[in-house]
Amino acid sequence: MSSQWNRHGIAALLFLAGLAACDEPSPLPPPDGGGGGSTPLVIDSTSPASSAPAAPFGQPVYAWTDSAVQASTVTVTSFSIVTDSAGLDVSRQVSVQGGNTLRAVASLVPNTKYRATITTALRSTNGGSLPAAQSWTFTTRPMAHFPLATGTSFFGKLSLAKDSTGGLHAVYADSVNGDFFYSECASNCALAINWSAPLTLDLGNVGSSSAIAADQTGRVHVMYRSDRLQTLQYATCLTACTTLTSWSFATADNSSSLIGINPAIAVSADGSVSATYYDGINLFLRFARCLAICSLDANWENGTPDTGPFVGRSSAIVMDGTIRHVVYQDSGGRNLKYATCVATACIQPTDWAISAVSVADGGQDPAMALGPNHLLAVTYFASTDGTMKYASCSTACVTIASWSTFALATFNGQAVGRGSGLTVDANGRVQAAFIDKGLDRLRYATCSSICTTSSRWRYSTIEEGSGLFFSPAVVPGRDGGLDILYLGLDGAEVRFAE
Repeated sequence: MSSQWNRHGIAALLFLAGLAACDEPSPLPPPDGGGGGSTPLVIDSTSPASSAPAAPFGQPVYAWTDSAVQASTVTVTSFSIVTDSAGLDVSRQVSVQGGNTLRAVASLVPNTKYRATITTALRSTNGGSLPAAQSWTFTTRPMAHFPLATGTSFFGKLSLAKDSTGGLHAVYADSVNGDFFYSECASNCALAINWSAPLTLDLGNVGSSSAIAADQTGRVHVMYRSDRLQTLQYATCLTACTTLTSWSFATADNSSSLIGINPAIAVSADGSVSATYYDGINLFLRFARCLAICSLDANWENGTPDTGPFVGRSSAIVMDGTIRHVVYQDSGGRNLKYATCVATACIQPTDWAISAVSVADGGQDPAMALGPNHLLAVTYFASTDGTMKYASCSTACVTIASWSTFALATFNGQAVGRGSGLTVDANGRVQAAFIDKGLDRLRYATCSSICTTSSRWRYSTIEEGSGLFFSPAVVPGRDGGLDILYLGLDGAEVRFAE
């Protein structure tokens, strides 16, 4: 009886224990997305799209997720971009915007296939990841290039400007009669048919060097050297600029017979005009400014930032608000120099603070652009060794130690960078076009972040051929790339590339 009772008693206890267990919640199924109670992360779309055949090379690469991501997991490791053929890493800066928009500002070049990859290291705010790494490829568009003007021989320093609507304005001169021409394009400028026929702005031995800018109202401003009059001339137009009667002219400086060589121009937000140029008689850098109604000679003022001698044969100027920044050639010391003015007039030499950017490397043909956070970016030709150099500074630039400088392009001692142009966009991406005479090419270089070392830059060829290329001038392009005006075929053509 005892053994039977024990068997029945044990069975009863097990039954009661089973009833008690029914009051507990059932275990949850295994979580999705690799654990942590999260759901998988999904890439909804990308830009450029997968297999895009003609993607812009000047715009960021984007990916959109179906939910917000942890910003700390968006890194150059979790969001990679490489050339698809060689697997060469592309320098980039990555970020997340709006919670679910991944953005990579990358050093892309034209006509190249890339592979972008987002890895499982990316996490949503509730811990989810991609089930597997996701990759897609796209190919950047090639640059279109064509003759803008032919039929004669062209020479000198060309110039290109972009207005607030995206329209382009170009000036150049022929070397046969020395006539000075203007041409414009309102939109879709990669097609030659959309450019106006050249308008002759001035006749006879003028325009050997020129500079052009457009202000926020769309007014066009031109500075040019008149060899015939031996003056620095100014021309301006607001509307209907393909008609000569729409233009007004003034003499900005007539202080010497070799005044106005290699002018550079900057227009401030209020429409005032500043220019730098060379006085070939006194051998120093000159400065001119006009606050309003610049078609009147009397409204121009002139000064001398640096009395040299042998300074300012080539120069570049930008405006950062009301502050003027100038870089210029010091032929005597074979240096590249920098001058800045925060005064209203900037006419007196004492208004300017001056420093060296580089020492004893030649410092010729500088181009300059202003970037975010007051970045000054400069390319120039280092004539001592035939290289193209890049210099940058964002604070205390009147001290040479504040400038970071290195050789951006070299070619066996050949002339690389004797003529360059550059831009910096709102994301800090630097783009440059430059002449490589060793390879007989017009080349492209770009860097998206940490641009103070050559390893961060990427390069490609815009155009090559048996004729040499000269005098590139650049502005930001329609899709974030570059628009470039230059001489080709040893000056037989004025060419345009986009």
